[in-house]
Amino acid sequence: MDNKKENNIFKKPWFWLVIAMMVLIIFLPVLSDMYAGLVPYKVNPKMINLNRLELLKIFLSLIGPYLTYLVFNNTVSIQEQAKNDRKNDKKEDEKRRKLDDANREFYSLLDLFKKEQEKSETKDSIERIFETVKDKNSEELHDINAIINRYTENYKVTSSYFKIVHRILKNLNKRLDEKQIGKGEYRNYIGILRAQLSSVELVVILVNSLFIKRGLGLGIELIGTNLFGDERDFKVNQHFDIPKGLVTLEFLLIFVNDKEGNNIMRRIQYEEKLEKIDDIEKYESIKDFQSFIK
Repeated sequence: MDNKKENNIFKKPWFWLVIAMMVLIIFLPVLSDMYAGLVPYKVNPKMINLNRLELLKIFLSLIGPYLTYLVFNNTVSIQEQAKNDRKNDKKEDEKRRKLDDANREFYSLLDLFKKEQEKSETKDSIERIFETVKDKNSEELHDINAIINRYTENYKVTSSYFKIVHRILKNLNKRLDEKQIGKGEYRNYIGILRAQLSSVELVVILVNSLFIKRGLGLGIELIGTNLFGDERDFKVNQHFDIPKGLVTLEFLLIFVNDKEGNNIMRRIQYEEKLEKIDDIEKYESIKDFQSFIK
């Protein structure tokens, strides 16, 4: 550390100026004698009346303004550094505040969701829907109309359940888009939400988002979240059994948080597309999530 400081000093022009003046002051008599010896016919040595003290005074009068400038410059640098430190502290405080806000909002909604989730009527409705959605034998096909009807029959009970999930994801996505939270915090929140959901609930949420018109907004917010897992999870049914013949593995990839961020960009585009629909007839023509994104 000391060597670095010394090296920095050696690079300063004022350091070498001080050294030169000190050498000049120390060797003034010798230099005077040498000068007198070299030009005796021009200068009388006895007339050289410049002593060390006088030379020092001249030196100080010359270097004084420069030293004043150095002090001023150093003061300005310190003030600028202090200003930058305050800005950085303010940014850190703002970052912590936004994260605290995100935490309060997320856990408040999560607590609300868990209360809705624990209601016996909600559990029964989710189970009834799942029974209609779950895999059929390979010779049978899913009756989409039967699934839609089952969701419709239970809508009064399950509407709050789906709306809270929708709100949690919408808020997280907004905070991510506005850089109020980072990707790490975002993944953590999604992981916590997924941990609250059973495999049955994940299937019911997925099908609601894809085939039920009321689930269109939730389906859009699910894009790029990884709530259902990633491609490897899909291949081994890590979090739930994919309803065969109803949802394809390829289509599930739209919900993956890909490294390139393409799915998140798609989600933002679809959000804007949905917001711009102000024609009731045009909105009514939307059948479901898959027809909307085509």
